[in-house]
Amino acid sequence: MSTIQKRMVHKNSNTTRLIDKLIEKFLVERKTCEENRRKIELIITPKGKSILSELDLVIEIAETEILKPLDLEEQKSLRKLLNKINLN
Repeated sequence: MSTIQKRMVHKNSNTTRLIDKLIEKFLVERKTCEENRRKIELIITPKGKSILSELDLVIEIAETEILKPLDLEEQKSLRKLLNKINLN
């Protein structure tokens, strides 16, 4: 899962509105599951994938710039600590 995908998680009350907005912008498509008609699947469109790729690149560039003052070992330590925080 990309960084952007992780950040798209919202409270349940806003989920339908968020999905509707993504559909309006042609970033995802809503599809009824063939095996279980009560289940709705969301499929990211090529346009959505393209935007995610662009955003991932922007984030990667920003991360590189932010981490510039740290040496490689310090960067590894910071990432390890941030991942530990993120898991809780």
